[in-house]
Amino acid sequence: MKSFTIFLVLSAAATVIGSAGGKQTTTVGTYTTLSGFYDYQINGGACKYIAYNPRSRALHVVYMSDPDSGVPGNPNRGTYYAYSTNHGLTWNNFLNLRVPSRRSGYPSLDVCCTPFGCCAFITNHNDFGLGLRAMVYTDCPEGGGAFAEFPPPSLFESLQWPQVTCLSNGGVIVTATGSVNGIPGTYVKRIDTLSSWIRLSSTSSGGRHVGASTRGSRVGVLINEVQNGVFLFESTNYGLTWPTTPLTVHPPQRIVGTDTFQAWVGADLAYLGETPVAAISEWMVNSNAPTDSAQIVFWSAATGLVVAADKRNTSGVVPRMNRAQVNHTTLGYPCIALAGPYIAIVYQAFLPETSATGFNYSDIFYTRSVNGTYWFPPDNLTQTPYLDERYPCVSRWNDTIGPYFIYMVWQEDTQPGSAAFNDGAPISRASQKFYRLPLLIDGVTEER
Repeated sequence: MKSFTIFLVLSAAATVIGSAGGKQTTTVGTYTTLSGFYDYQINGGACKYIAYNPRSRALHVVYMSDPDSGVPGNPNRGTYYAYSTNHGLTWNNFLNLRVPSRRSGYPSLDVCCTPFGCCAFITNHNDFGLGLRAMVYTDCPEGGGAFAEFPPPSLFESLQWPQVTCLSNGGVIVTATGSVNGIPGTYVKRIDTLSSWIRLSSTSSGGRHVGASTRGSRVGVLINEVQNGVFLFESTNYGLTWPTTPLTVHPPQRIVGTDTFQAWVGADLAYLGETPVAAISEWMVNSNAPTDSAQIVFWSAATGLVVAADKRNTSGVVPRMNRAQVNHTTLGYPCIALAGPYIAIVYQAFLPETSATGFNYSDIFYTRSVNGTYWFPPDNLTQTPYLDERYPCVSRWNDTIGPYFIYMVWQEDTQPGSAAFNDGAPISRASQKFYRLPLLIDGVTEER
């Protein structure tokens, strides 16, 4: 098995200064031009804020933001969009395009392609005038910046935290949580066929679900019910039908020696070929606090649950946070990425440095594997003093022919903690940062 390491890479879009074996690195990326004063990007699932189209080599990003610094979370909160055709060197935000013009939140993004062209799809939940609704918007062809809204949902739907997943045949899957006809649960729908919502789980997961698809006919939905476990529902016919019994990916409790682990709020799903793989945040139930002894585990049917990153190999991570933050552990919010034959997990971790109000700063870390069993020591991708980086997101699809890159974004803020979600942090402007991470083998980018 060959190892691969990060060396000096210089490009117009980004600079990486680093070395092999998990040593810390410094990253200088570009900004997507999207910023604002809403500094809480996720409710516990996995951010899907970036999509790379290998066919056109275009990049799409969304960002939840609020232009008003007075009252974060007020009716000005919305979903903003940007587009790049030069690997993220420059971005077009279409004059600060907002999708839609009314208040919205917690968006998800993907790109769907057919032989006739590709379209960008955005979902979010917003007030349609009758309470929160899961909505869908599309820009066809991609890059026009003119998103059309799908027909309004039924009056009997009350669904939030939607996720969009594009299929290889051009179909579009949306998952959401809430209730349909007064029945709570987590639902899935093939919106391009105008089908009805299918109830996968009786638990309304509160946004802790994520979808992924293959180059073939398979599509999966990972539902993280935290204390009840993590479950995978998988369709083999482009999401037309779904099983009634899911596959258990993470049990309610996982016992390792004298330690007992439970899933936490972050989880992500991807497909390695036709094989589902997942990254899950978990914490030690018998530790001193939920924020202590957190770790990231990888799952596949072949490997089972394998520790990919924890406080022992994540350089500098604190054993316990100085101040509690809603839905956060010392390390968490993993996103899983595939580029060619490689698996990567990007996550956030809190450092000892604290702000004047006592919140720990967070950095973005990255670990990688070629088989899911052995994981290289993590690299710190940011390591920027007095900047808080969190909520990483990676593109579902990346370069499939070498040289390989992983496309990612995260939130950068001068003030750690959250002003928008009752942590008591000071209000400051947060921005979306883009980075194009190269995967190198033995110091040389592999080419086919």
